[in-house]
Amino acid sequence: MLQITDLCLIMAYRTLGEQNRELDKRSAPFFPPRRRANSYEFCTPLVCGILNLLMIGLLVLTIRPANAVDSDNLLSPEQAFQLTSGVKRPDRLLLSWYIADGYYLYRHKIKLISLTPGIKVQDAVFPVGHTKLDQFFGEVEIYQDNLAVEVPLLRQDLKLKTLIVEVTFQGCANVGVCYMPVQQILTFDLSEKSFDWWGWMTSATDRFTSLP
Repeated sequence: MLQITDLCLIMAYRTLGEQNRELDKRSAPFFPPRRRANSYEFCTPLVCGILNLLMIGLLVLTIRPANAVDSDNLLSPEQAFQLTSGVKRPDRLLLSWYIADGYYLYRHKIKLISLTPGIKVQDAVFPVGHTKLDQFFGEVEIYQDNLAVEVPLLRQDLKLKTLIVEVTFQGCANVGVCYMPVQQILTFDLSEKSFDWWGWMTSATDRFTSLP
């Protein structure tokens, strides 16, 4: 990339030098010879401005964030945002996302809807995320690396032991590529018999401690 910049500078200075020599020849019978000036002195504001913009643009293209993702090697949304779920208590769900390096989830794009009449999904409990000035949504809260969300339930009919929830979420890659919203249908068994209190807590702990 820097070789292109050097070539542009050489060509510009050579052109300015030739114009300077031609001016000296024409003015020789009328004016005494001028001292040899540095080529920078004949760099007009327009030429200098163009060269400066070119150099800045090339340098910006060569700078790459440490966690940047190549746009040609983007993960699928299922790989970038891996969702797992379970029942923490008969009246509380736990959803967790493993978020790949170089990607992030929007908090305001995570939606949960109960598809089971008689059981309502209440407002999820989110941890504090990171504030980001987003080019699409302005100032937003995002999550990176991993996210665990608790979802309280309002069980109006305690006889219902199966809950179906529609989960919607959306995220982006740091390179500026955003995915369409992802929808997943999750089924939960709320019966006391099938609920393994310690088994769920152990599996949840294992998932987070085994993350790279």
